[in-house]
Amino acid sequence: MSHAKLSASGAHRWLNCPGSVVLESGYSDTTSEYAQEGTLAHSIAELKLLKYFKGMGPRKYKSELKKLQENELYQKEMDYYTDEYFEYIKAKALSYNDKPYINIEERVDFSSYVPEGFGTCDCVMIYRNELSIIDLKYGKGVQVSPVNNAQLMLYALGAYLRYSVIYNIEKVSMCIVQPRLSVFEAHSVNKDELLEFANRIKPINVFIRNKT
Repeated sequence: MSHAKLSASGAHRWLNCPGSVVLESGYSDTTSEYAQEGTLAHSIAELKLLKYFKGMGPRKYKSELKKLQENELYQKEMDYYTDEYFEYIKAKALSYNDKPYINIEERVDFSSYVPEGFGTCDCVMIYRNELSIIDLKYGKGVQVSPVNNAQLMLYALGAYLRYSVIYNIEKVSMCIVQPRLSVFEAHSVNKDELLEFANRIKPINVFIRNKT
């Protein structure tokens, strides 16, 4: 799996301390058990969304779910918490008058503003002129807010750049679902605010590119 040097998930760090990218360039990627647990929960959540929104058949769903449940990090509570995430997205989709466009685990590219920048959105939802980015946070150590969240802004930017040629997007909604902390929070900006953020970070990324 490829990783972006200026990843959306690390945006808070490299936007506030651009030199950290240079310092970290000599170190190999590592992952913790907590991160692996989160990856597993995301995979279970993805299956539930694929079954409901994309028509994954029950036999394939059960087979894939069984494989994930055989992981040594699997815990029964993952089913409950990923159900809460699924129900949040389902309720949002059903709140519209018509069926929205939905894509799951979608890779988005924002490299026109961040060198080699890309990331993966847990869920992208578009209804008329509203773009929603919905992000599952499985951790319970630190509560995450969608307000001034650079990671979600970059995800939204990448999705906007892809879909604005098809949809007249004016509103961008960024949603955090952190079920283990009972956090279901959304924050909205307009299109101009999103593009102002993109133009604001561009000089930082030019600095980083020249240093690496």
